[in-house]
This record gives sequence, structure tokens and C-alpha cells, in this order.
Amino acid sequence: MLPAEYDYQNKKFLAQAPIDIVQKFADSNNASLDVLTSVAADSSIETWKDFPEVPEMVRRIWRDPLLTESGSLTSERNYSTYAVGMGHTDS
Repeated sequence: MLPAEYDYQNKKFLAQAPIDIVQKFADSNNASLDVLTSVAADSSIETWKDFPEVPEMVRRIWRDPLLTESGSLTSERNYSTYAVGMGHTDS
């Protein structure tokens, strides 16, 4: 947690943590970026608009299960899968 997001003296959040913003976005079924407009800078929104595949990639990665019932990483959770998913195919 970054000090800029939490007021230690008053023991309250001053802003949403980045992980909470990503979760709110990923959990929304809305194809638009509306859920981000009140919490992200205009330049950030424009960057996401410039790369329209990124929002769906973020949602897909967020929604993929991380662990199996036994606590092992799922077969989708390995560096090779992420490298291919992000367009970096060099191994």
C-alpha cells in the first residue's frame, strides 16, 4: 500500500488502490472504459483507447484462475503463457 493512498494519521484511504481499480474494471461487464474515467487520468484512458486489445487482455488475465484445488498453479499460469499472451514470443 502506498502512502499516497492511505492516510496513516486518520487511518483511512484517500484514494482507491490501483489493484482495487483493476479489479473493479475487470469485474465490470461493460465493454467501455467508463468504470475508469472517474479514477484514472485522461492520458491513461487515451492510452487504453489507443490499444483496444489491452482492456480485454487485462480482464482475461484477471479472471483466469490462479490456483488449482490442491493449491498448485494452474496450467495457464506460467511465464510462457503470459509471454505469448502479451505478444512477446521470444523464449
